[in-house]
Amino acid sequence: MGIVRTDGIVLRHVNFGENDRILTILSPTLGLVTVSARGCRKATSRMLSASELFTAGEYLLYEKEGRFTLSSFSLQENFYPLRNDFTRLSHGAYWLALCEATAQPGEDCARLFKMLLLSLAVLTYGELPERPLTAVFLMQFSALAGFEPCLDVCARCGKPLEAPMRYDAEHGGACCAKCAPAGYALAPQVLSWLREAQQKGAFVLAGKRALPEGDEETAERAFRLMRAHVERRVEKAIAAAKFL
Repeated sequence: MGIVRTDGIVLRHVNFGENDRILTILSPTLGLVTVSARGCRKATSRMLSASELFTAGEYLLYEKEGRFTLSSFSLQENFYPLRNDFTRLSHGAYWLALCEATAQPGEDCARLFKMLLLSLAVLTYGELPERPLTAVFLMQFSALAGFEPCLDVCARCGKPLEAPMRYDAEHGGACCAKCAPAGYALAPQVLSWLREAQQKGAFVLAGKRALPEGDEETAERAFRLMRAHVERRVEKAIAAAKFL
């Protein structure tokens, strides 16, 4: 029993009662946390801003027998402009859902938390197109989650890659056509785009580098491939994906 202070970002909320909400918060130190926010939906409540999706700040929580109740809150960022752009809002909601699907209570989520905050800032205030940016996010997300795609050698036989190539969803990487005759066709320019996303993706999401080089069609194919790669490995259905 006691007071817990942590940074956090709201990944999901569920209304209950007349004025209350249950929040799912990503904390860098506590992992995934379920928090009761009593009375937060009242128009006069000081906790209203603390209970909205995308809200990031310092949360003061009262803990009793493993259950958390919101006590106070200090706002850091709410990424409000996302609410005025349905496309960007949809991509941001997709990112939140992925983080919720993979983070666990009590685990160290410092790297995931930092990546999510930086990425949302680029999505909200930057000018990079949403789908290529999400492809980069998915690449970095997969690396943090432990299922980054294999792009250096054939994911099946381990030999150097040569055209024609395929992406093998089951084995999670690029393959030579002999090893994966029924996989997704993987053009050399798409493989190059994905490799660049692996190498500098963290800088892109921090707003310090441009997107990988390639035309719109190449970026779109990279986006679709990364979606297939990540969604196959996440154990929960991602409802927000239907809006992308």
